Formats: sequence, structure tokens, C-alpha cells
Amino acid sequence: SILSPVPPQRGRRPDSEETHQYASMDVRLALEPATDIILKSESQYALRWKKPHENTSNLEGYETIVKSIYRVRRLKGHMDAVLSVWSDHKRIVSGSVDRTIRVCDSRSGCSLRKMYGHMGRVTAVFFNKSLIVSGSWDMTVMAWHPVRFTQLAVMTGHRGSISSVQADNMYIVSGAHDKTVRVWSVDTFQCVTVITGHTDAVTQVVFKNKQVISSSWDRTLRLSSVPDGKCLRVFEGHSQPITSVQWCGSLLLSGSLDGCVYFWNEESGECEAAIQAHDESVLALDYFKTRFFTASSDSVVKEWDVLSMTCIRTLHGHKGPVRDIRVSDDMLVTCSDDGDIRVWDLADPQLIPAYDGEYIHTVDVDAIK
Repeated sequence: SILSPVPPQRGRRPDSEETHQYASMDVRLALEPATDIILKSESQYALRWKKPHENTSNLEGYETIVKSIYRVRRLKGHMDAVLSVWSDHKRIVSGSVDRTIRVCDSRSGCSLRKMYGHMGRVTAVFFNKSLIVSGSWDMTVMAWHPVRFTQLAVMTGHRGSISSVQADNMYIVSGAHDKTVRVWSVDTFQCVTVITGHTDAVTQVVFKNKQVISSSWDRTLRLSSVPDGKCLRVFEGHSQPITSVQWCGSLLLSGSLDGCVYFWNEESGECEAAIQAHDESVLALDYFKTRFFTASSDSVVKEWDVLSMTCIRTLHGHKGPVRDIRVSDDMLVTCSDDGDIRVWDLADPQLIPAYDGEYIHTVDVDAIK
């Protein structure tokens, strides 16, 4: 299978030590499939970089493009570690240890609003067209108007720090350190169901098609139906606490404190494969098309090909653990304990000419407002 790299859109080496300190790098790796550490699966695909001017039309397999990162915007504004981020092509919403929620313009990076209300660090954020939802160490879930940015409701009931929130047009789902997942009505903001079963803190919830998958420090994943809370399946196999989970087509991905990523069959509940993605903890996962992305406490983000379990590149720039990541067709958004949100803008090979160099051009955007 062939990977066509768009030449890196890089700038010259930074002149000053201060600029070098905040520089970003897109590192392309030798394409070697990761080893399945449970010795159950072996990829049938082997990736290689396309050679210049090579005609691949007569080759079997699939060909895809690895878009270069032509610019990184470092959004400043939070006064402490940024723990959660959610984004689309218009807005970026973030939550921080400084107890605030910030809304920025995805295109310019400029601040649109700063929201106050939580009495503890904001550990989780989510938004869609009808709601902004936040969760905090103060054990509350808050709903906000997506345009006026006014507070709509404060939802109480959890007896531990909120770790994750998501929503659709009918329900809000929250996971917390009290070992439970709660389902709230969007219409009344009242708790509809309390989902139990985990024996330790819930670390993340992902809500899709009236089903919620939850990960926990108890080293299991639980798939439950919404709103009745019925447990549909339990996934067991991790040797260390699970920090993150994400749907990946018909698979489930989960990351853990030992730096491993497990691949689960959603229907059978069986673990199909597992890889050592990082030497340190995997803190966040995301999936887009044929790629999945891992963010780690080693300050690095990695991009992987799903079919071959091959790491395509690593992104360097953050100076602390990378807490969250969101991926779309034209950008990656990451946040870190270093207090920064970084927007990694992806090149369109039809519009942006190639410029080869060592460092990506990193732009500081003052988001304070």
C-alpha cells in the first residue's frame, strides 16, 4: 500500500532560542507496522512512502495522502493547564484548570467568549449546534447556550469529579469519578438514568446512536444503551487502568496508562489486537477516516494507519502531557498541561505550494479577551 506524502510546509530554523522553544515539528517515520503484543493479529498491509514520479496505477492495494502541516497556531489565553478541547470548522471550546471555558474562532484563533461558573477545574467540554456542555472537578455538569453563551442549567447528582461529557439532540451523558455514568434530558436537564457497573472511576464516555461506551480505572469498557442504561457488553483485557476510548468504525479503540492501545470487536467483545503506542500513558484518542491519533503524557501526538497499525508520523511541540485531541479534514486541535491549545493546520496540496525545511511555522495567537 502506498502513502503519498505532501512535502512538508515548513519554515526556516528559528533564529532565537525563545522561538525555538515553541517550535513545532512534523516527524515522518520509517513505516514499520507495530507488533501485536497479544500475538493475535498480523496486518496484511505493509505501507511505504511513494517515490517521486512513481506510477502506482498498476499496483494492488490502496493509496492515500498524508497531508503536511503547513502552520501551527499556538492559542494563548488560559492561565493554567488545558484539560479538554472540542472543535469544528468554526469554533474551538476548551476547559482548563483555571476554572474557565473559552470559545475561540477556529479560523482566526481569536477569542469569542470566556465563560465562568464552575468552582473547580473544568475537566470536560463538548458542543453541538444546540448546546455547549461542560463538566468540572466541582462535580457539576453545566449546559450553555451555543450563541449567547449564557448558562442554561446546572446538573447535580454526581459524587465525584466529572471526567467526560457528550450529548446529542435528546440526551447529555456524563462520566465521573464516582464510578457512574449519568444520562440527562436535554429538554428538562433532569437525570433520566444512572448507569452503574464500573468498580472504579469512569475516565471517558463516548455517545453514539443511543449507545454509550465508558472506560474506567477498573480496566474495563462497558457498552450501555441509552436511556435505559442496560449493559450490552463488557470488554476486559487491559492490564492497566484505561484512560480513553473511541469508536473506530466497527472497532473500539482504548488507551491505557501503560501506553498501550487495544482494538476491540464491538459485536463480540473480543480484543482483536493491541500495540505499544507510547512509552508513557495514552491520555486521548481520536479517529478520522482511515487514521487514528494518540495523545500522550510524553508530550507527543502520533498519527496511525488503522489497517496496518503503522505509525505514520509524530507531532512535537507541546511542553507537557497532551490531554486531548480533535481531528478533522483540515486541522488537528490539541491541548496540554503547558497551558496551550495548538491548531495544526493541514495543507491542501492543490492550493499550497511545497516549501521544504526543518520546522513548521508556529504562530502565537493571543486569545485573551
